[in-house]
Amino acid sequence: MEGASLLIVYFFSIWAVITDIRSRRISNRLVILFLLAGMAVNAAKGLWSGMLVAFLVAAGISLLLYRINESMFGAGDYKFYIALAVLTGLKWSFGAFFYSLLVALPVFAFYMLKDGTKNPSIPYAVPFLGGIIWQQMSPLIG
Repeated sequence: MEGASLLIVYFFSIWAVITDIRSRRISNRLVILFLLAGMAVNAAKGLWSGMLVAFLVAAGISLLLYRINESMFGAGDYKFYIALAVLTGLKWSFGAFFYSLLVALPVFAFYMLKDGTKNPSIPYAVPFLGGIIWQQMSPLIG
């Protein structure tokens, strides 16, 4: 992924982590701005079809996870992943998503112990950022 796109990804990811830890929410404003940035970058490159495919596949994956466990993967996380896929493309975002699942395991365990529950709510923006960093350092795909 090129430098400008990577800066956009890190900007919105860090913003999401801060707000998700503080309020357990990823705001619609953040997601809409991230999505618009992704659309603008891809429109400038003429990548409309890839952007649409990334949007649809990411929406399907996210909706499935949201339906399985809303406390782990909330609506803001769902929309954030879609915006990430629109900007970075399906392959790159899938690698980041896969790595985020691995990063989520210790985060989930931490919140299980902290909250004393088997099904804690976690700020999933943290694993997303970890997955993004991991994908950047060691690309799983693309």
